[in-house]
Amino acid sequence: MAHAHSSHSESSSSKSDEKEDKAIAALEKKRASKVKEWMGYEWIKQPTATLYIQHKGVWDMDGLLKLIAGFYTEHKFKFYEKQQRHRHPGPFGVERFYVFEAYRNVDEYHRFNSFIRLETFDEQDVEVIGRDGSKRMMAKGRLWIQMGCRVDNDFDERWTKSWFSLNLRRFFNQRVIPKRMELRFWDTLYYTVLLKLHALITEKLKMESRFNEDRYRAGVH
Repeated sequence: MAHAHSSHSESSSSKSDEKEDKAIAALEKKRASKVKEWMGYEWIKQPTATLYIQHKGVWDMDGLLKLIAGFYTEHKFKFYEKQQRHRHPGPFGVERFYVFEAYRNVDEYHRFNSFIRLETFDEQDVEVIGRDGSKRMMAKGRLWIQMGCRVDNDFDERWTKSWFSLNLRRFFNQRVIPKRMELRFWDTLYYTVLLKLHALITEKLKMESRFNEDRYRAGVH
């Protein structure tokens, strides 16, 4: 009889613990969902407008990629290739897709992020004769470039460990640093990085088209 009573007590205790564990799990799930919702509308990422370049004609792809990588390196960004995809050649040429990203930590709280996407259509390799008679291979087709930047606050998420720190970060982002974000960081990133690189790429493509468009030999190599 005592044994039966003991077994019944252990069973009740086990069910009670299981019920408590489920309640704790449900509470943690609800808290995680609330944190995710909170962080979703918090002012922590400030993107610039996306800029575009459309080009049809001849261009030096290797030179273009070196220009982009050199620009970011000169401005102390860490630059890397995130994706490269070559699609099956179509009847008019090859299609390629590149994604490059770069970032620079401004301080312990702010980070500059930048991306560039290059996509080619109907790309063909053509042989171009320079003014001095030298020959080199270049690309001919259509080129589509997208580029943008953003400023990240609390980029390593140090202020996400508790509700107190999350509320403090929200207050800091919305009440303390908006003007500094706009004038010091956002404007600097947009005008001295994004627009400057956009102008350099546009000028390079225009010059290459102007000097090489009529100099390539017919035929695909």
